[in-house]
Amino acid sequence: MLRRVISGGQTGADRAGLLAARQCNIATGGWAPRGWRTERGPEPGLENFGLVEHPRRDWGPRTRQNVADADGTVIFAKYPVSGGSRLTANLCLELRKPWYGVVQLDAETAFGLLQWLRREAIEVLNVAGNRESKWPGIESMATKWLVRVFTEATAVPGDK
Repeated sequence: MLRRVISGGQTGADRAGLLAARQCNIATGGWAPRGWRTERGPEPGLENFGLVEHPRRDWGPRTRQNVADADGTVIFAKYPVSGGSRLTANLCLELRKPWYGVVQLDAETAFGLLQWLRREAIEVLNVAGNRESKWPGIESMATKWLVRVFTEATAVPGDK
């Protein structure tokens, strides 16, 4: 059962994972680049989500650490796929960690993600993907979408 959601704290998909987890009372964490770097500049408030400041300032090392620390990663990516999303997928392959790609926020994809979480027995989920400037509105849309998925993923069987 899903018990923790981690991310790098970037705007967009990363932040949506943290916000949705918080709304569902799921623990949060992850690694952010040194200086709490995001596309909007430094955001030290990320530590309120349990994120830890990585010793390196560039994106790659914190991405690798989040992939390594998770049981699996969901990647929100709009075409053309960004360098960061491609890096995350490649790190999942290199570290032999399962990943699930999301290109549209619909009921069918939500069901697929939920089935994947269960099949892979994901307890710690890394949420990654497009930043807000690459996919405008993704933070808000994915937060709402993930709340529905996380609510179902943490439901106790027979508790309806």
